[in-house]
Amino acid sequence: MTTELRDEDRMPFGLHEGKYMDEVPTRWLNDYWNTSGRFDHTSPVARWIRRKMFSLQARKPDLIWETEVYPTVKATEPAQEVQHDQGR
Repeated sequence: MTTELRDEDRMPFGLHEGKYMDEVPTRWLNDYWNTSGRFDHTSPVARWIRRKMFSLQARKPDLIWETEVYPTVKATEPAQEVQHDQGR
């Protein structure tokens, strides 16, 4: 069973290791999230960020929080031309 981080728990790794989760700078959490956290479904820090996403966005509305886990796939087939009836 995995224990979920709470605001009063300590950051388990990184530059801000040992700080209370709610005291870790939002910009650092944003960098972690956008570079690897959103892909990691086992990280307690990533799960904490997912639960706190709205409040983190409110703290720093100028930051972009990527929400897609997988990059958008673009169509690779060329567009087909519409064939008009030439026999009229």
